[in-house]
Amino acid sequence: IAIVISASAVENGVKFTENASKSCNFCKIASIGKSTKDALLQLGLVVDFSPKQNFNSEALLDLDAFSAEQINQQRILIIKGEGGRELLQDTLKSRGAQVELAEVYRRCVPKANIQPLLELWSQNRIQWITVTSNETLKNLYYMITEQGINKQGLVWLQQTRLVVPSQRCQQLAQQLGFKNQILVAQSAADEAMLDIIRQNVQKQ
Repeated sequence: IAIVISASAVENGVKFTENASKSCNFCKIASIGKSTKDALLQLGLVVDFSPKQNFNSEALLDLDAFSAEQINQQRILIIKGEGGRELLQDTLKSRGAQVELAEVYRRCVPKANIQPLLELWSQNRIQWITVTSNETLKNLYYMITEQGINKQGLVWLQQTRLVVPSQRCQQLAQQLGFKNQILVAQSAADEAMLDIIRQNVQKQ
C-alpha cells in the first residue's frame, strides 16, 4: 500500500515516477484529503482507500483496510513531506506493518514581503483568516513576528477570527495567542472552510 499524504506529495513525488500509473499497479493507493485524491486521479491512478470525512491520519487509520488484522506484515510506503506528524507511521508499525517513508518535499517559511498584508489589516479589510494545517499557521505567525512593524502586525493577527481544520490546529492557535474566535472546520477542504464561515455569519 502506498499512502500519499498531500497534494504536495503528488506534485513533488508521485508525479515524477516514470509511468506512474503502471508503476503503481502492483500496490493499493491511499490518500487522506480530497485535493490529494483529485491530484492522484488526474495522473490516472486509482485511489483505493480514502476517508469519507475528517480527512486526517486518524480517519485513515479508522478504515477497516488499516486495521491490525488487515495490515499485519503488509509493506506500506508513506509519501510525505519532511518532518510532520509521526502518528500514522507509528500506529501502522504498532499494528504489524512494515513501513517505509519517502520524504519528497520540505516545508519552510516563505520569503515574502508581508507589508501589503499589514496595509490591509491597518484598513480593517481582513476579517477572517483560514489555515489548512499547523505548518501554515506557524509560517504565517513567524512571518508576521519577523516583519511586523512595532509588533502591530502580531496584534492584528491575534485579534482576527481564525478558521482551522482540526482541534490540534485550534490548540496551536491558542498557544500562539489568538484572542478572538477560533472556528474548527470539518476538514481543510475549501468547501468546509467556507461552510463554517457562512454558518457563523448567518448567526450574526
